[in-house]
Amino acid sequence: MEEIEITIAKNLVDCYQGMENIFRRIALDVDLHLPDGSMWHKELLSQMVERYDERPPVITQETCLRIQELLEFRYVFNNIYGEELVYERIEKISKEIGGLFENLSKELDLFIAYLEK
Repeated sequence: MEEIEITIAKNLVDCYQGMENIFRRIALDVDLHLPDGSMWHKELLSQMVERYDERPPVITQETCLRIQELLEFRYVFNNIYGEELVYERIEKISKEIGGLFENLSKELDLFIAYLEK
C-alpha cells in the first residue's frame, strides 16, 4: 500500500474511534451498561439505536449501518492491515465520511437536547 493510502485509512479508523468513544460515554453515563465480550463493538452500535426508558435512540438505523461499515473497515485495518485494503474501498468511505458526520452531528444534537430537558 502506498503511504498516502495508509494515512487515509488510519484517519478513517481514527474517525470511527472518535464516534465509538462518544457511544461508550453514553453507554456508561446514561445507559449504565457497556457491552462486553468479543462482539461488544457491534453490540454498542446496536445499543445506540435502541430506545431505553431513560432515553430515545441516539442514532438512526441508517446512521448505524453507515458507522458499521466504518467499524468493519477498522477491523480489517487493525487485524489484517494493508493486505486486504482496497484503495477503491478507502476512497468510497472517504467520500462518504462528510455526509456521515453531518447526519451523526444532527442526531447527537437532538440527543443532547433531549438530555438537557
